[in-house]
Amino acid sequence: MIGLVFGRINGVAPGLLLELSYRIFDFYSESEYYIDYSQKSNDFIYTWDELGVTPINHFRFGISAQRTRVYETGLDIQRGLFAEYTFWKLTAGGYYFNPFSPNQFGVISLKMGF
Repeated sequence: MIGLVFGRINGVAPGLLLELSYRIFDFYSESEYYIDYSQKSNDFIYTWDELGVTPINHFRFGISAQRTRVYETGLDIQRGLFAEYTFWKLTAGGYYFNPFSPNQFGVISLKMGF
């Protein structure tokens, strides 16, 4: 994958998508490295990982992690749980990161497949 970024920041973001599955188990990983055209200090790497299980048709759940590392800083990792339900070509999901900590937060997603 490759993306162009423009607006308040300008750069390029090459990426990698990896999907593995075996029976009801799957692993999904999406990574990108943002390269800023003007300042190296704006560069960062981002990764989203999911380890899931699909016990019945249309329903998937598991654990998820997202990692961000800004140029010359420490690694920031968020861990959590997720669940997704697919109907027709739509997949709705909910993610709960950093459970039971002061920094907990949620993400809701809606994806459409073609």
